[in-house]
Amino acid sequence: RNHQNGRNRSSRSQIALPPEKWKRAQQILKSTPIWNDSMNGGMCGMQNLGNTCFMNASLQALLHCPAVIYLFTLPEVFYVKKYNRLRLVDEFIKLTYQIWEGKHRCVIPRDILKCIMYKFPQFRGYGQQDAHEFLTCLLQFLHDQYKYKIPIEEKKDNSDDNDNEDKKRKQYQETSIIYDLFSGEIISQVECCKCGTKSSKVDTITDIAVEIPKQEQVDRAVKERNAKPLPTKSWMQSVFTFVGISQQSIPLGLCLHSYCTSEDLQNTEKYYCEKCKSKEDAKKSLLISRLPEILMIQIKRFSHDSFWRGSSKVSTHVSFPIDQFDLKEYIHPKHINDPQNRDTIYDLSSIVKHMGSTGGGHYISFAKHQSSGKWYKFDDSRVEPISLEKLAEQQAYILFYTRRKQDRSSINSIAKLLNVENQLNVTKQLQNNSNSVLLSRYWLHRVQAFSRPGYIDNLWLSCQHGFGLKKNHLRRKYCSIKIPQNTWIQLTKKYGTQWNTKMLIYDDENEDDDKDNDNDNDNDDDDNDITMKDNNNNNDFDPKLMKKPQHANKNYRCPWELSEKSDICEDCKLDELNKRRDYEKAEIRRLEDDGAPQDCALNMKWANQWRNFVHNKTNIIPGMIDNRHIHSQNNLLKDELIKDADYLMIPSNIWTFLIELYGGGPKIVPINNTKQIRPNRPTKQAPNTPKQSTKQSPSKSQSQS
Repeated sequence: RNHQNGRNRSSRSQIALPPEKWKRAQQILKSTPIWNDSMNGGMCGMQNLGNTCFMNASLQALLHCPAVIYLFTLPEVFYVKKYNRLRLVDEFIKLTYQIWEGKHRCVIPRDILKCIMYKFPQFRGYGQQDAHEFLTCLLQFLHDQYKYKIPIEEKKDNSDDNDNEDKKRKQYQETSIIYDLFSGEIISQVECCKCGTKSSKVDTITDIAVEIPKQEQVDRAVKERNAKPLPTKSWMQSVFTFVGISQQSIPLGLCLHSYCTSEDLQNTEKYYCEKCKSKEDAKKSLLISRLPEILMIQIKRFSHDSFWRGSSKVSTHVSFPIDQFDLKEYIHPKHINDPQNRDTIYDLSSIVKHMGSTGGGHYISFAKHQSSGKWYKFDDSRVEPISLEKLAEQQAYILFYTRRKQDRSSINSIAKLLNVENQLNVTKQLQNNSNSVLLSRYWLHRVQAFSRPGYIDNLWLSCQHGFGLKKNHLRRKYCSIKIPQNTWIQLTKKYGTQWNTKMLIYDDENEDDDKDNDNDNDNDDDDNDITMKDNNNNNDFDPKLMKKPQHANKNYRCPWELSEKSDICEDCKLDELNKRRDYEKAEIRRLEDDGAPQDCALNMKWANQWRNFVHNKTNIIPGMIDNRHIHSQNNLLKDELIKDADYLMIPSNIWTFLIELYGGGPKIVPINNTKQIRPNRPTKQAPNTPKQSTKQSPSKSQSQS
């Protein structure tokens, strides 16, 4: 076990390299992928830990896609992930590196299995699981850990009578590394059979689920889409098929044609036509509008609509192309010439196969080694080569196709355009800050990993909403390269930009100041994203009676502070406010459960301001606590004050918590008018006093006030 832990630490240390040791731009463009470093890389089995073949086969198929291998063995991907208590992302990256570093013949995926069972309760235990469901959950989780929510302004149709201007509501579009790898778009078009009105909708997909078509669907695909019909069977083949001795194979291309063929919406599935103002018969069709970098195709082999037999499995063989699978004929005619659909040739990277029935079975996978080009069979811990003839006979359940790189000259042209040598040697042009611009390292990695570089974005240098990070943020220093401004202009003209990308000017004083990088909040308090607004007019601060809040200390980091935020992003400010609200309410509830006595007085005016803030009635943060209006002397209350109108009583632990956050004072502890016991006499137990009113805290509702 110690030896295994030592190997895990070694793998993790190779992944989590310090930024100073990352590859430079020239090394990125000229480097070779990890599968060329070792001939044994990739040929690593995974031990079955008790009906975990679904996980082993899925991970093997996923981790043999070239772009996935390349990106998830980069130290930058380990660096830019979100901080999460669950280490599933870390274990996924570590497993990728272990499989491809060539030092292991078999790994024990116990750590990643624990994380998966903790995150997804449906995979707990040792029952039969579905590999496609596992892949969907895993990719969605990875997407959430790397996602950015880019705001998009859209006009609202409904407008008030008093306001003639169109109101705008903010919507968000999510993107991530997983989105760049697996996401595509399909157009769903519905045509009314009565009036002929067509309506279309664009949906984002991460995979395509195709059915094995029946004869009626095949005939319809041949008629509507000019699909190639199935070969005519001889009388003997028909007899063998009827008896069950043999089955006719259906091409995968025909399954995709059936996927794109129209279906009738009738009876209970009628379509509501906006023009006819009624439900009418309609035809619905699907076509691809944007091809993904990696196409995951699921063949629907499990049927759950049989009344008498229950669930059943379709064992019809589907023949699939291994190389040169052209998807051009499945693209919508209006989007064939789009830049993202220029390369339509795909090559098969891996397969997931299910053996058995719905009651029980076993998963295995087949994958192509990217260096040798040979295919291997992965059956848990066993790895063995397989011929192309045997591969074509397999009953595929999930197929991973990777887009072929048609043109590799873009790497040389980009390297030439960037003028990497001058860039690394810090020429006079780069020494002038006004001529230096930051370019994301992620885009350079896309040049290597993807079929085409695609649009330029600076999301690794931005907050979660696409706005540039602070100039002294570590990501701007480590996740970027410096290029001349005219080079940036040439790149954006040639490849374009996306996600509201803007030019980020390099600032030498802020980017290279290590002291500022270590403490992002070491600047003046007035530069913070959230301004502490004081509603109590505490300009006359009295240090004898009042205390400063903790955030006045430059080295203190607020628990609600976002690690990646932009000074100009309004969404970051709102997210930070909401995070602060949740933090304060949770802490108040926790302190209330301690049952401490209510022995401190709090100004009711400030308490109401705090309530309005934490209950999201206002975005104005209360200022310092000012109890001077209710303070007399010696930490006592003024006379003729009304409880629950001028002040309220709170426990001392809540008072301490609020003072640490907001500062202020003074602390007022009223003295109860109870008789004192004379000294030198035996004490007697005091009689039980009547119960006081219910405990109050600033988190209670305002009904009492």
